[in-house]
Amino acid sequence: MLFTSGSRKQMIDDALVNMIIKDSQPFSLVKDEGLRGLIHALDPTHVLPSRQALKKMVDSKYEEAKIKAKAELENVKAVSLTSDVWTSLNMDAYLAITCH
Repeated sequence: MLFTSGSRKQMIDDALVNMIIKDSQPFSLVKDEGLRGLIHALDPTHVLPSRQALKKMVDSKYEEAKIKAKAELENVKAVSLTSDVWTSLNMDAYLAITCH
């Protein structure tokens, strides 16, 4: 598959955003030498986004998902909500809410 430089950059940035979201990585990851080296090995011309730009990209992805979830819930007659609360080994508090 042939990519133009713009679409390849978008593809890499989208993969980075998905990794940040799925793996709960900090935005500061883009400053890490290991990631920079990996991206450079894969595409020496790629410039990673700044932490601030990455945050905006994640926020945008969140807004898209929120709009999609709201649209899916508009026509349902009933939902079941479950919740779970826990504390990690690092004493981070978590609350998970699931809608079925």
